[in-house]
Amino acid sequence: MTDLVFFGSLRSIRLLEIIINKKINPKKLEYAFIKKAKLFRVKNENFPYLIRTKNLIEEVRCLVVRNLDNEDFNKIQFYESVEYKLDKIKIEINKTIKKYNYFKFIKKNITDEEWVYEEWKKKFEETNCKAALLWMKLYDEYKESPGEAEKFWPDMQKQAADKINKK
Repeated sequence: MTDLVFFGSLRSIRLLEIIINKKINPKKLEYAFIKKAKLFRVKNENFPYLIRTKNLIEEVRCLVVRNLDNEDFNKIQFYESVEYKLDKIKIEINKTIKKYNYFKFIKKNITDEEWVYEEWKKKFEETNCKAALLWMKLYDEYKESPGEAEKFWPDMQKQAADKINKK
């Protein structure tokens, strides 16, 4: 069992439940803050990367999901694919600073365009959820090699967008 911190699109309970393929008990959820941090959009994507700052007033709201089992963790890691690696981060939760696991963006394709969760939710949550449903169908076959599955992602995003546009 492990606890994970999410600050980007996986703050969406709807998206996270699609990825782990089950409902999350609300008692396992807690909101917190990453202090001295900002989010920016990844180049050619609609998800963020985190930058640490020196500004005391800058903070990023995050979600702590507690007691994820190994299968949940493996599915989340598959969804994050080769663009993120597991790392530790300090967050402020209940006015206390604690260290938690999170997925750190490791690629270099970054922008200086700020990323805002609420804007992502309005514009992209629906499409990302539909694409995640398609992506997670690859889990059993590609869970040991998510990088090989990456070739399917652009088409899955297109299929998801097409479904939404047909509504």
